[in-house]
Amino acid sequence: MKLKKLSLEQKNRYYGLYFILPWFAGFCFLFLTPLLSSLRFSLSNLQVNDEGFTLKYIGLANFREALFSHESYVRTLTESVMNIVLNTPLILIFSLFFAVLLNQKFHGRVLARAIFPAGYSGLGHYCQH
Repeated sequence: MKLKKLSLEQKNRYYGLYFILPWFAGFCFLFLTPLLSSLRFSLSNLQVNDEGFTLKYIGLANFREALFSHESYVRTLTESVMNIVLNTPLILIFSLFFAVLLNQKFHGRVLARAIFPAGYSGLGHYCQH
C-alpha cells in the first residue's frame, strides 16, 4: 500500500491538532470531569454506607435548602459577592496604576521592579485580613 503525501495545509492542520491536544486532555480530565461530578453531587442526596456511597437524585432541593433554610449561607454568599464586586475593580486599578508607574523612567526603577511584586502580595494579604 502506497502512502499519500500530505500537502502543507494538511500538515499544518495536524500540527494544530497536536498543539491543542495536551490542553484539551487537561481540560477534560482536570476541569470538565470534576465539574460534571460536582454538578451530579449537587443534584443528589449523598448517603455514605459500608460499601461506599449512594446517590439519589433530588433535583434542586439542595439549592432550595441552602438559599431558603440557612440564613448563614445567604449572609456568607452576600458578603462574598460584595467582596468580589468591590475588590476586583480596586485590584485592577491599583495594578494598572503601578504598572504604568513602573514603566516610567526614574532612578531606582530596577530596584522598584524587584521589590514591587513582594510588596504587592504582602499588601494584598494585609488588606484581606
